[in-house]
Amino acid sequence: MNILFSAIIPTCDRPGYLPETIRSVLAQTYPPEEILIMDNGRVPADPKALPQNSIIRIVRTMPRVGVSQARNMGVLFAKGTHLAFLDDDDSWEPGYLQAVAETIERTGATVVLAPLRVLGNGKPLKGKQVDFSDAEDLIRKIHRLNPGVVGSNIVISREAFYRASGFDPTLGTHEDKALVHDLVKMGERCVRADNTWVNFRIGMDRERLTSSTHRMRGKWRYTCKYWKEMGTIPVMFNLFLILRLFCRSLVEKAVR
Repeated sequence: MNILFSAIIPTCDRPGYLPETIRSVLAQTYPPEEILIMDNGRVPADPKALPQNSIIRIVRTMPRVGVSQARNMGVLFAKGTHLAFLDDDDSWEPGYLQAVAETIERTGATVVLAPLRVLGNGKPLKGKQVDFSDAEDLIRKIHRLNPGVVGSNIVISREAFYRASGFDPTLGTHEDKALVHDLVKMGERCVRADNTWVNFRIGMDRERLTSSTHRMRGKWRYTCKYWKEMGTIPVMFNLFLILRLFCRSLVEKAVR
């Protein structure tokens, strides 16, 4: 197969998780061409604390530029034909890139998603298996409740990425599903890779870098960006979620 993967990992002040994440990429049965660590933390990542391999490159960006900009800058450095994104606290199963490559060869897709399971216990993450029947079904599910489009299970051909506008840094959150939405709307073929998993860190093991306030703002911006095509019911549903996040943010402020 003439598919070369550039693994792009944005990282921001989470040194405890990053080595495990990198090791999962190095363990791939279909090795990537390169691993780009886009470091935008306030404290630079320590290269000596990370796995050592010639395909690993650490790129220091401006501190706290945000995950969207870190990923977008990673694409500028990427040499591969396909861009495989992974967050710094998640991991891939060893056969992940192999399954994605075979899916691309079989279907000709330019966007590939993979199902999520809980890192640690291996249980499928409920409602996050990116099950969809066609492009319209995927768009409809993205607008209502995210079917599992996250920053760790998206692979995009580099050409398709450049035809889109990249990850939208103005959203703050929901930038991953927004990019997939835009690519599908442009006519790019998106499919699910079966027989593989992305391990997603949740619950008490997952350190949130965004508060409820930031998530509320991100969902509001996402709803404002796409409300015209959503329809009344999805818009109302998203407004309800925004209100719930607002109430949660008040509780967080009161606790502090």
